[in-house]
Amino acid sequence: MKNPTSHLTEVLFHLINYKNVSVKDFFWMSGFRTRVSDLKLIYGLNFKTEQKYFVSKYGNKSSYNIHKLPDSSIKKAISIYNKLVK
Repeated sequence: MKNPTSHLTEVLFHLINYKNVSVKDFFWMSGFRTRVSDLKLIYGLNFKTEQKYFVSKYGNKSSYNIHKLPDSSIKKAISIYNKLVK
């Protein structure tokens, strides 16, 4: 596969290779949630979402989502990726 050429393709590349993605993988990227939303709404990829809870070092409770790509969607994800990184 070719290297990612945008934030969207970088998130998709990570999903294809690791089968899941979260904001913790891309803490530096503004608009991460928008990229995940685009993959769902515009490109029609289905994710299973798991909410992960944690307590910060200051004792604050918080959470983030882990978006998981089912095996049944991998071929579609690869096809989308290849079209986007021409």
